[in-house]
Amino acid sequence: MNKPIKLNKNDYNEIYFASDFHYNHQRDFIWTPRGFKTYQEHDKFLEDQCKSLTEKDLLIYLGDYSLNTTDEQTSALLHNTKAQIFYVFGNHEGYHSRFYRNSLEQFWGSKTNIQIFPFSVDKTTNDGKASIPFPKGKYCNEITYFGEEAYFQIGNNFYFCRHMAPLIWDRMKYNNQFALCGHSHGNLVAAQHNSVSYGKLLDVGVDTAIKVNGSAFLTVAEVDDIMNKKKIVIHDHHGEDHV
Repeated sequence: MNKPIKLNKNDYNEIYFASDFHYNHQRDFIWTPRGFKTYQEHDKFLEDQCKSLTEKDLLIYLGDYSLNTTDEQTSALLHNTKAQIFYVFGNHEGYHSRFYRNSLEQFWGSKTNIQIFPFSVDKTTNDGKASIPFPKGKYCNEITYFGEEAYFQIGNNFYFCRHMAPLIWDRMKYNNQFALCGHSHGNLVAAQHNSVSYGKLLDVGVDTAIKVNGSAFLTVAEVDDIMNKKKIVIHDHHGEDHV
């Protein structure tokens, strides 16, 4: 694993974690458990939540932003999210995969099979050549793609982030090493906010956030508070006598 990217809380108004919006996913198993009667009601909630973020906020997002949407629908939600975004890919990434590839090819100057992570895109200077629509005046500050996982340090705590829950993660024997995931929509018992069975593992998806604070996001302070109540659990030979 690479060294963690250090983030300073003082550089942001707030740092949020989120995952699994599934915007416009018109299946009741998405929006009914979240307490909504229709997918339109669910999507309006997500739109309002995204609009509440400011340019001084950072959103660390762990995949599955939208599904079965047009590029125009997804870009509208993205552009109304004014916060800077750190993005980890999930398993439903049609829009973001295309936008990443288009942006990378513009940067490279031609079609390419390479991948670069982290890769930041400043949409305020978008020249309109990408096939993904970017309406003028509706840009969020910046989106940075991290591929399938990312590792951050915020204060004294460390956050290993990926879409699907890891079985083990580096240095999980320490009290300040957290694993954050999405994908399971709050159904993976080991990653639930009130579970202590599997160590410091947490699903930061919308389903969890709604249960914790009624919003679509978890703040760093909320994640830390949840993790401080979870016990360290060692699942392999990396115990006290091993690094």
